[in-house]
Amino acid sequence: MNSKLHLAIILAVLIGGVAHADCGGASLREVTQAFEQAQAFERQGQQRAALDAYVRAQEYACEANPNEVTAAQRAAAIATPLAKNAEQQGDWRTAFDLYEAGGHYQAADGSYMALLRANPDNPQLFEQVRSHFESRALPAFAANNAVRLKVTGTYRVSPKHIADLLTVPARGVERALQKDASIFSEQYLREYVQLIESQPEPSTNMGAVQSAVEAHQAFARKWPEQTGEDAFRASRDALTALRRWAGVTRDADLSRSAERAFVERIEAHVALLTQRYSGAPKLLEAAMDYARMRTDEVQVAKIKSQAAKLGDQAGSKGRYQLAADFYSVADRSDQAQAMRDRQRQVAMQNMQPSIEAVRRQAEQLRGQFDPAAVKAMQAQAEAMRRSLQQPTR
Repeated sequence: MNSKLHLAIILAVLIGGVAHADCGGASLREVTQAFEQAQAFERQGQQRAALDAYVRAQEYACEANPNEVTAAQRAAAIATPLAKNAEQQGDWRTAFDLYEAGGHYQAADGSYMALLRANPDNPQLFEQVRSHFESRALPAFAANNAVRLKVTGTYRVSPKHIADLLTVPARGVERALQKDASIFSEQYLREYVQLIESQPEPSTNMGAVQSAVEAHQAFARKWPEQTGEDAFRASRDALTALRRWAGVTRDADLSRSAERAFVERIEAHVALLTQRYSGAPKLLEAAMDYARMRTDEVQVAKIKSQAAKLGDQAGSKGRYQLAADFYSVADRSDQAQAMRDRQRQVAMQNMQPSIEAVRRQAEQLRGQFDPAAVKAMQAQAEAMRRSLQQPTR
């Protein structure tokens, strides 16, 4: 063979080999193996595994894929019953994935919209669904899925889905405002302050303590949504969603009005909590949480100063527990501990007559009772004394 011709053949092979290696797709061997695995899974009754393997068998390959059409047909057939079962269970995300894998794009769109309707207060999901439909509308979608579309039929984006999608941000804004209003109730605030102001100082008066416990339980039953460690979390979550809707909507007017409502609601909440319902430390703490949503550290500092002054007032009136709680909101831990210590001292003084009475009774009955009984009474008095000396945290 002519040496130049020989060299040309070698170069052609090398160039062709480089072209295949750089084509960006799977090799024919890889997609063929996936197809064979899919058939094996299907024979074994492993439908989901078979579907996944048939999808891999349809990947773009550097060479002609002789099994692509068959793989698309089998994927379409297997996906439908699996997706319908997921729909019956309300698992719309899985249903979407299954319909998508089978090339049933109309049905996949329907499942995605159902998922959004089931999670109407999720701006991030809304963005995902919107991006999904925008990708569907691109010419590249039809070109990249030509084989699947020949199997499952003509596809076009549903105008109704788009119309419904466009209303989602406005409805989300409305729900966020309604949710915030339902949680941030002035009646709740008024009754909560009354509850706190009516609480007695912890003492040996078990009747007063029991009455206070029952009052808290009744309040919790009346206001179940606000009861808990953080009564206003749901309100703040709603306002956070409100701001996110402002960020994801492409309606400029809606975005501006939602952002304005976010600021106005927070300012109104902080003003109300600090001006009319500051009698409860927990409500001042809530006011600071709202202020932090706007990164308003100046307002946070003002609220802490207000809490410290209210702590001074409560302490001067002998409301040591209330004072300690105010000081805690103000981040004045030393003063809070001092109030707790003072409360313990007062309680100890109040308890002293009872302790002495038990001791005297033990002495009087020393000769009449079993020594063990007398010793038990003495131990009771000592236990009462020690309990009052325990530091309060």
